[in-house]
Amino acid sequence: MAKFKIIFGLVMVGLLSACSKENPFSDKEELEGKVLVSVKVDGFEQELVPFPKPSTASAKKGIFSETPGSGSTDLRDHINVLDIYVYNDPAAAPIHHERQYADDDRFGTYEKYFDPEVTGNKIYIAMHGVKLGEEESIEWTQVQSASSIGVRVSPKVKEAFSAMKILSLRTTNEAISSIKLSRYVGRLDLNLEEEISDLNGHLDITIENTAKYFNPFYRDGFHETRGAGDTPYQTFNRVTVSPEDVVDGVFSTSVYFILKEELGSAPATVTVKIAAYDESGELVREITISNILIQGNKITKLKGTIFTFPNLIQEVGLEDRWDGEFPEREF
Repeated sequence: MAKFKIIFGLVMVGLLSACSKENPFSDKEELEGKVLVSVKVDGFEQELVPFPKPSTASAKKGIFSETPGSGSTDLRDHINVLDIYVYNDPAAAPIHHERQYADDDRFGTYEKYFDPEVTGNKIYIAMHGVKLGEEESIEWTQVQSASSIGVRVSPKVKEAFSAMKILSLRTTNEAISSIKLSRYVGRLDLNLEEEISDLNGHLDITIENTAKYFNPFYRDGFHETRGAGDTPYQTFNRVTVSPEDVVDGVFSTSVYFILKEELGSAPATVTVKIAAYDESGELVREITISNILIQGNKITKLKGTIFTFPNLIQEVGLEDRWDGEFPEREF
């Protein structure tokens, strides 16, 4: 028995020693000719994402705090999953994919060695961040090339961020950079200013001429394929309505969407359809509102009545303010 223990111990030592040598970058000779790529998410693109201004004290530390809860914005306050896709050719398949979670020590920092003789002298990096809840998932499509890749949150669109970076691997043995995330979704806020004290039903809200997926490299949306031949897509959201949801005589709800146009471009004009149903599923009223302006990273506000007379919804307009409070009823 003692002999077995000694042999077993020697075998385990050998196995551990072998495992310790499995790190491909533990030997300096293995690093020869390779470039360390290090990209850190260090904030949000403020021109695209109008967050509240940090206090003077936290602003000195930058938008991201070194320790969560210290007063300034922390990455984990806004996302808990970060996807990274890396390409060496926009028309070729990705050379690396990594998913990070908020409990990772290095959440928001991507580091990996690349060999320019294998990858070429340039790499393309895309990041996508979102705070996933229960029964939500991230859906990627057409990842075989950077020009066709798309991402969405399932089962319905919600607040999400993306970023892209092109890095050269030619100058030194390190390619260190920072990157800022940008909100790419827009939001439609609907406020029904009517008394519905005895109604239980639902609303079907449809935003026409929107996108199903977002391409983080070209910063635009699409349905099936990017380009002029893409098929139309409608963003749809069903919302339950009950007396408990009415606050001060107002029922408020929001629908997130992905715009087809490039992020930061001029507003797009779309048609919004709102159908109200009672608790038995019977249609109460359906309203079609044309020429509504929507834009990525901005809020479009609608208000009016649909369950009661005069059954009229009007557009309040686009708004830059996006502070995370829900619902917003300021005009």
